[in-house]
Amino acid sequence: MTLKLSRKPLYEQAYEAILQMILNGQVQPGERVTETSLARLLGISPTPVREAMRKLEHDGLLQSSGTSVHVIQLSVEDIEQLYLCREVLEVLAIERVVEHLSNADLQALDVLLTAAEVAGDEADVLELVHINTAFHDRLLEATKNPWLVSAIRFVRRPLLLARIQITFDPGEAHRILRDHRAIVRALKQGDAEAATEMMRAHMRADCKYIRQAFRTAPPRSQDEQVGLRQRSSR
Repeated sequence: MTLKLSRKPLYEQAYEAILQMILNGQVQPGERVTETSLARLLGISPTPVREAMRKLEHDGLLQSSGTSVHVIQLSVEDIEQLYLCREVLEVLAIERVVEHLSNADLQALDVLLTAAEVAGDEADVLELVHINTAFHDRLLEATKNPWLVSAIRFVRRPLLLARIQITFDPGEAHRILRDHRAIVRALKQGDAEAATEMMRAHMRADCKYIRQAFRTAPPRSQDEQVGLRQRSSR
């Protein structure tokens, strides 16, 4: 994965590339990473990789342990605490969304709901995670509050790691889709109270499912990890 030329500083490009490797499952939770191996993979010198790794550690996605650095491995308690923060922030965001949501936003949300339905029918876990993220991103952008957007994304990133570690039940995919449709329906009606209550219930249902699945999910087999990497590279 050699980085393409861009106007962004090289360390920012390295950060974004490594972040995608982590969120796509190309680098697994608990896996050790080094400046040298990542620099070789990205086709750049170790210096910008070092800066990118520091930022990822600040973001809570990498963790230093002695002389080595690993992708974080979340505990059930971590998941509960992160969702407690996320619930408060997502509810605040949906309250602001009602004031700013445009017809273009609503149309984009409908497109994402249709894409999620297709991914759910095909049991494409990675695509479902991406679409779910895009759905919440579209809502966040409509808040017109960059500080709120930044805070939610900071809390949400580690939770994406938890999602790619568990076996995603088809029933859960349909539950998420139902929740998202209900939220959009309330937003189309301009019902801020209903939208916020649905978002709160949605966050709590997410937390409950991931917490339970995380407790019982066996580690992914080597074949499953390879399959996840192949799908993430499409």
